[in-house]
Amino acid sequence: PNINSIWAWICMGLVTGMLPPNIIKWFWWRFNGMGYVFGMIFGILGAVIHQIAVKDPSEYTTFTVVIIVSTIGTILGTFAGKPVDRDILINFYRKTKPFGFWKPMRSLFNGKDLAVVDAQNRRDLWLLIPACLWQLLLFWLMTAFVAKLWQSFFISVVVTIVLSCVLYKYWYKNLSAEDYKITPLGPGRTAQDEERQVASV
Repeated sequence: PNINSIWAWICMGLVTGMLPPNIIKWFWWRFNGMGYVFGMIFGILGAVIHQIAVKDPSEYTTFTVVIIVSTIGTILGTFAGKPVDRDILINFYRKTKPFGFWKPMRSLFNGKDLAVVDAQNRRDLWLLIPACLWQLLLFWLMTAFVAKLWQSFFISVVVTIVLSCVLYKYWYKNLSAEDYKITPLGPGRTAQDEERQVASV
């Protein structure tokens, strides 16, 4: 093996194994520490075993195999461990307002608060593509400059400026709105109880 293949294996293998648990934790209420540990271990073992079992595997193959193995490990580990304490989950949802599989937590907040959270999440989803492209261009700008790829460099500068304006107008200027505080309903109450109470008035 040469330096390039070793570096590719580290990036596409070992580092990739950390992605599933670090991504899933934001989107699934059931996720816990055991899921994180299992996901990391499965990812690392998957990368090592795949490297040993397959001669000169491509980076794409390694990436796909490790992602799948790590995801399976994350899910198995999550169900093997105990659910996170309810109060901790409520506090996390109240502060972070994540989207994804959070129905048990969402049922503990009123519809008005959830409507605000959903609007913020929809905006963030729409801005995900330009934000990722903006980050990639920041990396590519330095690469193009060092490699003296001037046409690509100047085109990237223009695109980066345009994307910066988009992100400033539709994301950065709205950050103050993210401070909107959502409050859980009283003990034993759910959003359905709140809706029934409003309907009866």
